[in-house]
Amino acid sequence: MVCIEINEFGGYTQEEFECFLKEQGTDEFLLVLKKGAALTPTEGNAKAWEYAVAAYTGERIAVISSSFSHSELWCEDGGEFSFCFRNNDLPALAIFLFELSAVFGNMAEADPFLFTGAVADLIQKSEYSPIACTGLMDSFLNYYDPEME
Repeated sequence: MVCIEINEFGGYTQEEFECFLKEQGTDEFLLVLKKGAALTPTEGNAKAWEYAVAAYTGERIAVISSSFSHSELWCEDGGEFSFCFRNNDLPALAIFLFELSAVFGNMAEADPFLFTGAVADLIQKSEYSPIACTGLMDSFLNYYDPEME
């Protein structure tokens, strides 16, 4: 199993992500999102944003992978969010990792605003249909304060 700590991939292009994945010679991955490392659109809802990013990450990984599991942390806990999965579609995974990397500081290569819009779409979707990481989305809703925008 290959561990991918996304905040360590600053400067990677989509093609470099794909090369990295192919070089690993496996379809088993552990994706790690360090708490406090994601760039937030608003400081007031930073904790909520971390959970929204984690929920969106889980949703995307679940869609493109053959097996999937994840951790759920409470905001008071330090540490990281982790996603274990098996993926045979390395190009799709490379595209997603590239998009995700923008939120973790890879703005020279990727666009964080596109990712932010996709997270907002998932928040709306979760109101009327089930998603892969319901607990993470519930945590987002618990910590989100519209007055902090």
